[in-house]
Amino acid sequence: MLDEPTAHLDLPSRIRLMRLLHRLARQTGKGVLLSTHELELALQVADEVWLLQDPGVFYCGAPEDLVLTGAFEAAFAHEDIRFDKQTGTFTIEHENRRPVAFSGDGLPARWTRRALQREGYFISDDAPCSISVSGSAGWTMTRDGKSYSFSDISSLLQALKKTDPQ
Repeated sequence: MLDEPTAHLDLPSRIRLMRLLHRLARQTGKGVLLSTHELELALQVADEVWLLQDPGVFYCGAPEDLVLTGAFEAAFAHEDIRFDKQTGTFTIEHENRRPVAFSGDGLPARWTRRALQREGYFISDDAPCSISVSGSAGWTMTRDGKSYSFSDISSLLQALKKTDPQ
């Protein structure tokens, strides 16, 4: 039984400790019960999660089942945070979200979406500005009939902020 065993550890050490505990439980046939605030890590390592939402609301099961039934979303439903079932991650909700149209596939597109979300944008087909990602050509932003090309996400975000009428 462990209380926050990963507290004050850097990320690689947290992962190593959780993997060690998981391996020891499997090898010895014994259970390891621990409390943690490392929810994304628990989703990847735990065989079973006990989730206490409010006094009297308790969920128990395989992490994947708790995600699919909406228990994680319900337990962490707050105005400024959201659990994303698709990615198994928590995202910060921004107050003044702005729409942007987006197209692209692959890893650059995934990280571009993440950067846009971090900056307070949400993807919408009906937006005054559109961004497209091409693995070989980089990023293109189109606003007011003009197109701009960028070689990295940072440059794209800077230009987007400059042209965004807030």
